[in-house]
Amino acid sequence: MALSLSSLRSSKSTNPPVITLYGVDGIGKTSLAAEFPDAIYLPTDGERTPEGVELPTPGTIESFAALLDVFGELLTTDHEFKTVIVDSLDGLEPLVWAATSARLGVESIEAPGYGRGYVEADGEWNESRCW
Repeated sequence: MALSLSSLRSSKSTNPPVITLYGVDGIGKTSLAAEFPDAIYLPTDGERTPEGVELPTPGTIESFAALLDVFGELLTTDHEFKTVIVDSLDGLEPLVWAATSARLGVESIEAPGYGRGYVEADGEWNESRCW
């Protein structure tokens, strides 16, 4: 099948991009994301804004419910933000596990038995998706 340049059409999407930056600590993932338009910074425990980067933040996200609250507010109120930086997914995972454990009434994600806690955590994440 030959390509006809006259038949090309636009592939422009009106949906905002969702980008995951993955890499080792200290290589500039957050610094890069800070260059995106009108960013808000949502750090998890142990994360810190890179030196020389100033971003608005509500402070450290200490629970999965707190993250969902921030997302809910961003989705339902007028604001200037166009970029959300969650730093980091490695820090977010234990928050999802804690929320799942609390919902199941167990002490840890591994308490329900072989793999069940992690399967439940996947459900927690997917059912709470607000993006």
